[in-house]
Amino acid sequence: MRKTAKAPLSIASLCCGIGQLLAGILAGIPAIVLGFLAISQIRKTGEDGRGMAIAGIVLGFISIIATAVRIIVLMVLIHGLSDNSATI
Repeated sequence: MRKTAKAPLSIASLCCGIGQLLAGILAGIPAIVLGFLAISQIRKTGEDGRGMAIAGIVLGFISIIATAVRIIVLMVLIHGLSDNSATI
C-alpha cells in the first residue's frame, strides 16, 4: 500500500482550526479559507488530507458562531445593565 502525501493546506487549516481555541476568530477565518483551498487542491492532485481540511472548516465555522454568540450575549448584558441603572 502506497502512502500519498497530505495536502499542506489541509494541515494548515486544521492547525488554524485548533488554534482558534486560543486566538478566536483571528484563526477561525483562515481555517475556513485554507480548508476550502485544501479541498480544491486535493481534488486536483489526489493528495490525502480531505478529513483534516473538513475538520478545519468545521472548527472555523464553530469559532465564528461562538464569537457571534459572545457578542450577542455581551450586548444583551450591557443593555440589561443600562436599563436597570435607569430605574434606580
